[in-house]
Amino acid sequence: MQRREGLVSLGERLRQTARSLPEQVAVRSISALDQYREISWAELDRRSEQLARVLLDMQVQDRPATVVLITRDAVRHAIYAYGAWKAGQTVLCLSPGLGSSEGTAILSCLGRTISFGARREWDGGEHVEDDAWQGQPTTPVTDRVARPMLLITTGGSTGIPKLVDVIGAGEFVPGDFLGGLGAALKRRPRAKAFVMTPLSHGAGAATAYMATFEECETTSLEKFDPEVALWAIERFALEQITLVPTMMHRMLRSSRFDPARLRSIRSLCHTGMQCDPKDKEAWMEAIGPEKVVEVWGSTESVGHAVIAGDEWLKHRGSVGRSVNARVRIVGADGQDLPVGEVGEIFVQPLVGNVNPDNKYVGSKQKMKSNSGYVSFGDLGRLDADGYLYIAGRTDDMIITGGANVYPDELEIPIRRLAGVSDCVVVPRPDPDLGQRVHAVIALEPSAARFTLDELRSQLSGQVSAYKMPRSLEFVAEITRTDAGKVRRKSYRETSK
Repeated sequence: MQRREGLVSLGERLRQTARSLPEQVAVRSISALDQYREISWAELDRRSEQLARVLLDMQVQDRPATVVLITRDAVRHAIYAYGAWKAGQTVLCLSPGLGSSEGTAILSCLGRTISFGARREWDGGEHVEDDAWQGQPTTPVTDRVARPMLLITTGGSTGIPKLVDVIGAGEFVPGDFLGGLGAALKRRPRAKAFVMTPLSHGAGAATAYMATFEECETTSLEKFDPEVALWAIERFALEQITLVPTMMHRMLRSSRFDPARLRSIRSLCHTGMQCDPKDKEAWMEAIGPEKVVEVWGSTESVGHAVIAGDEWLKHRGSVGRSVNARVRIVGADGQDLPVGEVGEIFVQPLVGNVNPDNKYVGSKQKMKSNSGYVSFGDLGRLDADGYLYIAGRTDDMIITGGANVYPDELEIPIRRLAGVSDCVVVPRPDPDLGQRVHAVIALEPSAARFTLDELRSQLSGQVSAYKMPRSLEFVAEITRTDAGKVRRKSYRETSK
């Protein structure tokens, strides 16, 4: 494949920015209210050069390694990542809270690994302590390109995660990210970016490092807290926000939420799951509809759709039109469905360096394909104007008495009920219906439990009768990943 003109490696881009913005903040990591640490562009460049030399001394040129980053601290994460990229090595981002079975399974898919950050019992590879590079020279190493740049795990909510090559080689043309996706998301160079999704999550790591590539001051939360997030926006006048709907919901419920404190926001991009329309509308009222942007896609980054709030108000429920892929809606027979009918979403990337055949690393698994298009498991429909609407996921859909029920149809109205903190809706085996709709609910500390009949009564008029829950249980808390996603498998498998 011919190399595109204007490509700049991650290492060289950092060196350029360190020369032009030496003392300005590159990355900020927030651990709690009024507790944060920062690193300048010049210091990030200097320390990552030292780390790169440590890796090169470990003979990674002859024996390449996957560099595993196990930290929530964004400043350390950036030093580790840029050091690895300058040495031409692929980075894998993992959560320090990852369980031993998942951690062991993930690393078993790889060859040589070198980890930085927390040391975990499941990490059987080489490990480098934080002080190992302090005495190294800071002169630039020979420029290299990591191929691929970034690995992220996906699928952890339903089983052992897969390793995904998120965005290919570590070189890009400034201002041109994934076929115009950056522009569609209203990203700007040298903005003040705030990435609330964790760096072990695809949207978190890719968004954070594409922001630094565009010379943005990038702020990250070590752990999401709505009060800390709202404080940070006001304290640092943050402009480009990336988060998931769960975070939007919790911030709206905070006593600190005040539109007057959000005036710095130029764009708020949400992704990862369906957003409650009432939450979306509340944010649009607070900061302006044109600033609330939704992006649909997957960790595999093979295609995206985008819609801003002012457009969403005219196409309610849509995730927008594709910006970098062709879209088809396919039925169970593998044939295209008419406009308006729900089927499996298949996309064909229009970005030349995106190759769906090589997305999964350390595995023979391929993306599900159909005539040159691929699927990552979402169900949806297209309207006559090409706007895409998401119905759910193929592996989450409940088939009860032959009818399809999508969990979001119930989870969103249940979360609105007084006293409900969170919920998840899953299928459970049923001798008559095949599957029944089962609701698992976590209540606010002072809220009283209610019966199944009372729940159904409160949902009456909002939900069709055949979609109503037929069983109910209460739990202390709904288990979610660092990125706010529900681990549905554990709730589906519980026998009640």
